[in-house]
Amino acid sequence: MSYTFYKETRIESGTILMKENDSASCIFLLKSGVAIGAKENSGRLIKVGSFLAGDFVGAVDSIWSKKYKESVFAESDLIVIPLPINDVSKVIETCPEWIRKLLKTLVTRLDHSLELVTEHKINDETVVPFDNETEARFRMLLKG
Repeated sequence: MSYTFYKETRIESGTILMKENDSASCIFLLKSGVAIGAKENSGRLIKVGSFLAGDFVGAVDSIWSKKYKESVFAESDLIVIPLPINDVSKVIETCPEWIRKLLKTLVTRLDHSLELVTEHKINDETVVPFDNETEARFRMLLKG
């Protein structure tokens, strides 16, 4: 999908926003809706987190590595503002409120990860995959 940077963009439910290991061209400020992050693990898709209004999607990894470390799907209709990776530091300098939002996203994702590790006693051998129906739906989007 092609995005116009800095413009609100509507994303339909069931759409893939980014694919794991693809080159990162932008991050997204999520204005409304719910998005789900997933990673490949031993041939299964594993849910790694959710994004809500006010979160930055793709910021956790792509700013530094220039690749998306997870796939992200629109669980509901979304409104996002795409921000070019190369301009993120400039945007943060001109809008200090975004630093707070970026940190909130990072802390929320870390908290969620720690909860999952504790709740499911996750280690290298134990992961919690999506149910078959959800995984099949997301895989169709990834093939898209």
